[in-house]
Amino acid sequence: MMSILTNLFSSGTGNLVSSVAQVADQFITTDAERHEFKLKMEALVQQRESEIQKTIQSEQQAKQSILAAELNQDDKFTKRARPMLVYFGLVMIAMNYMVFPILSRFFNIDGSPLPDLPMEFWAGWSGIVATWCIGRSAEKIGASNKVTRLVTGSKPPEVMG
Repeated sequence: MMSILTNLFSSGTGNLVSSVAQVADQFITTDAERHEFKLKMEALVQQRESEIQKTIQSEQQAKQSILAAELNQDDKFTKRARPMLVYFGLVMIAMNYMVFPILSRFFNIDGSPLPDLPMEFWAGWSGIVATWCIGRSAEKIGASNKVTRLVTGSKPPEVMG
């Protein structure tokens, strides 16, 4: 990501520098002045690119710290959110494919089939279920590394020192 942005900005600044150099060539008459101008322009461009990279890095660090804070909190709701979504999905599936069809058969309700759950539901729900299952399996076998702690939301073990 960083190299894409750097390439994008550097190609833009490179075009700008060459355009400015063409204008400056009209007013600069000696080779020494051209060389000094070129060095100053390159320094300004490098300074600007450095500022852009620092801004991008600080933004990424802020996002990482927010994500880490959310994953390491002791909020019971946050730790239970994934299982709640799994159970909610199971209820939606049961209602759509079992309860409503059975009720429509016994209580003379319109027997036309209900619309299928959308593909977005299946994609999101199956991703949540897979993540939850992997995390729970890792917890049960006692795996404790950075990846499993991110998946399960558990804190790293305290280091005795």
